[in-house]
Amino acid sequence: MLLLPRGGQVISFPGHPRLLDPATGRIVAEWPGVVVPAKSACFGRHVPTPVAALHPDGTRLAVATADSIALITLP
Repeated sequence: MLLLPRGGQVISFPGHPRLLDPATGRIVAEWPGVVVPAKSACFGRHVPTPVAALHPDGTRLAVATADSIALITLP
């Protein structure tokens, strides 16, 4: 599973982006409308790894979808 760190939180990408509190496992925010490939294994699957970039100040996330790039403003 791809995890992207953001300060004291992490962003997870199984199916769609989710902002998680790693200490509790609680979902802080999620964006089900931004569909990304659900990759269940590192090798042997023909599903691309999600492509995402976090702005240096941690306020925005760009996520590649099948036909565009979604820009998410993080809480």
